[in-house]
Amino acid sequence: MTITNSAVLHKKFGQGTVISQDNAIVTVRFSNEYGDKRFQYPNAFVSFLTLCDEDLKRGMDAEIGQIREAERLTQQKCDAEADRKREAERSAILEARRASAKKKTPAKAKSKPTTKAMSGGDGIV
Repeated sequence: MTITNSAVLHKKFGQGTVISQDNAIVTVRFSNEYGDKRFQYPNAFVSFLTLCDEDLKRGMDAEIGQIREAERLTQQKCDAEADRKREAERSAILEARRASAKKKTPAKAKSKPTTKAMSGGDGIV
């Protein structure tokens, strides 16, 4: 959205005019007392700057809404990917534990008769 030469209001600096903008920065000229100030674009329009033209203000609000929605979707994708990674790690740990438990389970050994059992119970061979 192009807002160069548009009037804006700032809470502290008062009214100013946008003298330049790019995808990341908007520069506003205020009174001689404050001079030119640079702001993040479009984030400054969330809390610091307000466009004086109502049509431009609505357009800015829509643009910020689209950016927020895109950020929300990106965060949602990142969260889902993190959940998938955690689940895969959890499954791998559980599988490793199961495999380890199977290796540790001793095979049933054939029991050898004791001396007592061989001698008839009195312990003499």
